[in-house]
Formats: sequence, C-alpha cells, structure tokens
Amino acid sequence: MFSNFKANLAKVSLKDVFFLLFLSCIIVFFFSINSESFAANYWAGLTILLLTLGIVFSAWLFFLSGFKPSTVALKFARLSLAPVLILLFLIPYSYFYVQLDGMKPMGCLFIIALGIIIFNTILKSDVQKPGPSLFCISILSIIYAVFFSTISVLRHLNYQDDSSFDVAIYSQIQWNNIHGHFFQTSFSGSNFVTHNSPFLILLSPFYFIYPHPETLLILKTLFLTFAVVPFYLILKHFVNERSIFPLMLGYLFFPFIVGQNFNAPHETCFLPPLLLFAFYFYLKNRFRGFLVFLLLSLSVKEHMALIAIMFGLYSFYLKKEKHWVIVPILLGIAWGIFSMWIIYHFQKIYHVDPYPAWLIDNIKRRFLRPDHAIWSNVVWGLQTSNLGHWFNFLRSFFLLFSPACIILPFFSIIWVLGMPELMINFLATIPISYPTWHYDIVASIFILIACASAIKKLSLNVSLCRGPGTSCLVFVHLYPRSFFPLVGLYPYQNGPSLCEDNEYGRWVNSPGGFCQSYQTLGRVCHRQKRLFSL
Repeated sequence: MFSNFKANLAKVSLKDVFFLLFLSCIIVFFFSINSESFAANYWAGLTILLLTLGIVFSAWLFFLSGFKPSTVALKFARLSLAPVLILLFLIPYSYFYVQLDGMKPMGCLFIIALGIIIFNTILKSDVQKPGPSLFCISILSIIYAVFFSTISVLRHLNYQDDSSFDVAIYSQIQWNNIHGHFFQTSFSGSNFVTHNSPFLILLSPFYFIYPHPETLLILKTLFLTFAVVPFYLILKHFVNERSIFPLMLGYLFFPFIVGQNFNAPHETCFLPPLLLFAFYFYLKNRFRGFLVFLLLSLSVKEHMALIAIMFGLYSFYLKKEKHWVIVPILLGIAWGIFSMWIIYHFQKIYHVDPYPAWLIDNIKRRFLRPDHAIWSNVVWGLQTSNLGHWFNFLRSFFLLFSPACIILPFFSIIWVLGMPELMINFLATIPISYPTWHYDIVASIFILIACASAIKKLSLNVSLCRGPGTSCLVFVHLYPRSFFPLVGLYPYQNGPSLCEDNEYGRWVNSPGGFCQSYQTLGRVCHRQKRLFSL
C-alpha cells in the first residue's frame, strides 16, 4: 500500500503545505472557541497547533498512499480532507444563542473525522456497487421516530420545553375540536383570528384517542419522519441508489427539520410529507396526485397560497402544459383571498392579540400605515425589515444555506419554490431563521430537493464530483449542525414534580415565577377555558 509513497510525496507543492496548515488552524480555532479548558498561553496553543498539524499531515500521507499516479493521488488526498472545511462554516454558526447550546467540539470533530473516512471510502469504491437497501432506510426512520418522540415527550413531562405556551394553544384547540367547539381558543377566541389552518381538524381523531399534548408531539415527529417516503421517491428521480442514503440522512438531520422535534406542534411541522408528495407527483407529471396533495398543503396554512402560485410560475418556466400553470395559480389566488377574508371575518368577532399574529401584525403595521403614501410605506417597510439590516439578513441566509454548502442549492432552480417563505421572513423586523423555529420548513424542503438536483448535474459534468461522494459531503457538511438541539437529550426537572390542575393557581404565584409557569402551560390546558382562567 505504501510502495508509491515516496513518489507521491515528491509531488507535494507549497500550496499543499499551506492547505494543511490552514486546516490545522481552523481545527484549533474551532476547538478554542468551543472549549472552556483550552490552553490560554501562547506556547501551549502553539504546541496544540503543531500536534494538530501532525495529525492532519499523517492523514494526508495515508490518503496519498492509496493511488499510484501522483497527480491522481494528490487530488484524491485534497478532496478527502475537504470535509474539514466544514468548520469554516460551523465556527460562526456557534455564535447564535440557539445553536450554542449542546455544541460539543470533540463530538463535532469526531463526526467530521468519521465523515472523512466514509467520504474517502466512497470515492475509492466502484460507483456501481449497490447502496444501502430500502429496508435499512426504513429501520433508520423507525429508530429516528421513536428516539425523537421519546425525547420530545420527556422534555414536555420534565418542564424542559421552552415552547410550552404554543403547545398549550394547540392542545386546547384540539380539546375544543373533540368537544364540538371547533378551533376555539381562550387566548384569541378562535384560531382563525391568526391563521387559516383547517388541516388541524384532521389531527383531532388522533387527539380523541388520547387527549393530551403528548399526542400532538408524537404526531409531529411521525409526520416529519414519514416525509422520508416521498423524499426517497424524489431522490430516485435525481440520483443513483448509492447517493440516496446520505441524502436521506441529510433530510432527517437538516437543522431546520430535526429542530422541529424540539418545537411546539405548529401547523407547518405537519407539512413536509404533504408538500414532498405534491412535488413528487409534479415530477412524475401525475396531475391528480399533485392536485390532491397541493390542496392538503394549502389547508395547512394561509401562506401556502404563495407556494401554489410559485408552482404555476415554475411550470410556466419549464414550459409544461397549460393546466400545470393555470390551476396552481388560480388555486393559490383563491386560497389567498379566502384566507384574508376568513381571518378578517373572525378578527371582527374576537379580540386580535398581536402576540400569536405577530408576524402578520408586524408586516401590516409597517407596510400599510394609513397616513402615509404607498411608496413611503414600501421604503419604510424595507428599511425596518431584515433586508434593511444586512447583519440580520446575512445571519438568516447563513443559518439556512450553510448546511447545504452555501452554493449547492443554487445549481438548481428548484430552490425558488421556497422563495415566498424566505421573503416573508426577510420582511420581518427580527431574524426568525432559527432551526428550532418553524418559519423556514418550506424553504428547507426545496433547498434539500435543489441539492439532489444539483448533485445530479455535478456528477454528470465534473469528474471528481461523483454522485455518492458529493452526497456524502453534503451530509457530513450539515450533520455537525444538528448537534445544537441535542442539549435536550438529558432529562431534568425544571418545575415541580407534581402539578395538578387545582394546584396550578397557587403554584404560579409562588416564588420562582413566570418562567416555570410558562413552561407548565402545556400540562394544564385541556379545558375549554383553562388558558383563560390562568
């Protein structure tokens, strides 16, 4: 194996030396900002840098020994160490408060090292070898669903869920649904005051079986997991069998997807399988199937009207038949008008609380000021939005696209289908692109599909970018970013060990306060007026 070692080593250039030094510096810097026990003085830091350089150089020599032609060996060694560049994008990722929790430097480095080995093996092997079977993917999905359902329920039962207030709202809506008070909530009177989401009624039969918040948390994880079925079918359209498995893992652990397991059961958390099935039937030119799942997707939330319109415009760009263009656009316009009417209708009946409708209220107050001209409203709205604050815009863009290697989705036009959701988020005044929030689920879905399409194009046009290798690189690139929610994997008691409904009013006034009562709301919201009485 090492017979051609000297010949390959003789071909190493100065730029390779700088490349190895650069990788070593990235590793040391990443470790220093994510470790409290890192060496503080100059000589200790230099020693660690030299040790790191030695380890990286040893890996470099090992990869060089795999090929006889020197030029091929050098290219292979450079490409095999490329996953270390993940740290370039991971370093600023750790500066945001949601991502900082649970960031374990040694764990990230281990995952990257494991990814390098896998990546190296795939590049060396024959592309035509069969990949992991559908059975393996199914087993992985089942484990994923059981694992994250358990964690989600444990966080809820141990008062560890920071989104308990939203859990309370959705649980109360379902409680009222199964008792004939459809979509009522004591917080704003009706859910239609803030959102047009008739899809929630489809979850009520499951809630009827076990009327507790845990039902919604488990259903949410099951929907997120079941989306691997349509995503698998979509991947079969774009890439070969050996590229499917890492991209499937990429979907399951994409930060804005896996993060929803630590979020409340918002409407859009149930959207991925519906939207992915709609796109699959769109790819296969099966209009009836596409229409059924597009209608289901529209029922999830009002802003899906914009996604339907984008499907029509995308069909026009691809020069598809007229019904692929006209029907989605008309459906989107009709659903948008109906959503505005029904929300306005219920807002006249009930009190409009700006908290649950904060995003709509936020944009309306800036772009629709009654005493100002239209142009003045547009300028003011853009200036006060994330687009007008470059740091917020770049932060949101980075958090969303860096797990997909920044530029990879842009090799395919598919990502524009998620553009309406991105624009809504960019028009808000605060950065809302955080992986544990639900505002970027639609955009994430189309970014992942665009990655698969881009990998197909790259594997056809660039000899070193084989489909399996590029797919594995994408997975390795985004996987360390999924570490941030794993801080919730250990249970702890953040509230009282026993909190019955009749004890809640007394306990909420006890020393310790609002934070604990906020996290307990999801446990005591079963009654129709329970939230109102707190």
